[in-house]
Amino acid sequence: MVYLRQLMPTRGFLLGFWRKGPPGRRWIHARPEHTSQQLQQKLLTRPREDLLSPGRTGRLGRSQSNFIPAPTQEPGPKATAAVRKQLQLSKYPQDLLQHLERAAAEGKLDPTVIGAAMKRCEQGRFWDALLRARSLQKKEKILLGPVQVSIYLTALARCASGERGSVQEARRRQVFALAREAFDGSAFDGWDSVTGSIVLNSALHACSISADPDAARWAKDLWETAARHGVQHSNSNYSSLATLWEKLGAADAVDELLALAAQGPPRWRPSHVTLAALVDAAGERRDWKRAEALWSRLVRLGVAPQLAAAARAKAHLLCGRVHACTQLAAGEGAGGYKLAELEVQALLVAYHSAPEPAMEERLRAALRNGEDCLKRESSHRQLRDWKLLRQAGELLLAGQPQLRLREVLLSYIARRSVMMEWPNHPAATRYLHPEAPEDLDVGIRPET
Repeated sequence: MVYLRQLMPTRGFLLGFWRKGPPGRRWIHARPEHTSQQLQQKLLTRPREDLLSPGRTGRLGRSQSNFIPAPTQEPGPKATAAVRKQLQLSKYPQDLLQHLERAAAEGKLDPTVIGAAMKRCEQGRFWDALLRARSLQKKEKILLGPVQVSIYLTALARCASGERGSVQEARRRQVFALAREAFDGSAFDGWDSVTGSIVLNSALHACSISADPDAARWAKDLWETAARHGVQHSNSNYSSLATLWEKLGAADAVDELLALAAQGPPRWRPSHVTLAALVDAAGERRDWKRAEALWSRLVRLGVAPQLAAAARAKAHLLCGRVHACTQLAAGEGAGGYKLAELEVQALLVAYHSAPEPAMEERLRAALRNGEDCLKRESSHRQLRDWKLLRQAGELLLAGQPQLRLREVLLSYIARRSVMMEWPNHPAATRYLHPEAPEDLDVGIRPET
């Protein structure tokens, strides 16, 4: 099997080297400069129980290692190793395409080269280069194995979404057709259960990104086809399917999957990744009540809520529930830059609405905490947004009330919230309405 060696919070952050291991097993060569801060954090917090046995770990103990499974793949041909390395090191899409086209002219294209190119496109979100690599692969009649299918589907989804925004509409509309075309050339025949499960998960993720209404129907067909071929659906499969249904607003379908998780013995076990994805999907639909219902249900199923706290606070901010966001961001489980940014943004609006001494003290404390978090973890977008938040906070705290509401809606999340549709209130006009404390079930505990 292919495994991703544990991501270590060192200066380089990602440690990965080609190593000799048991037959059919190797470690992915990970390059920190090609992995975003957000993705690093996600991979570091993946639940171990959802992953395969770590196998050999070098100096790391078995209980200390996290491994992300990928379909079985034999070591790539040595003749194309240099080409794959060039592709992995390509900083820009035009560089990648030059290496790829040169390899085609020299007859050095094979599935591993195509896979390496697509993987780099995923990391850099090189949409046009990804489509060009796919076109070249079809032109040269190179068959994609399960590894390349999984990489391609994941790359499509990642290139059509991202931290800079919700999903890019022009790309979203193409994802489903491109994914189905690639998958239709493959089959579950001859794949072992683990390989089938992993490729299925990539397809489900692509469906959840796609804006095509037929994507949900195709996802259901794939689920049933995989089951007929003996694929044992994994926790990740159930989580991805539930996320797809929630994004579509199919609450009954999600509730049915969660009911399976509550049965004994459970068919699957949701994790904090599931919790965050479902709550985020409800928040993106501006349905904070559904987000709270999902939160309550999954926490009672035993899901640890701390690592998904940012998704919950985000859902309330998107819905304009500023006081709820400040309460959640500063509550139990708070930590990390995402929560710090959410808290500062919410407190900016709250203080803009009613500049009271207690709110001023909270805003000053949140700004100090955000600076500390910024030193540990942040992306380029977060650095830019934080600079704007800090400047607005300093202006308000300095007693300059000329700022209006939209001038303090500065974070990416706030700019997509319902508050952008409100009147552009002046400062100190108490335009925020109080929110009932019983709206938040802050005392939820897992069932015993």
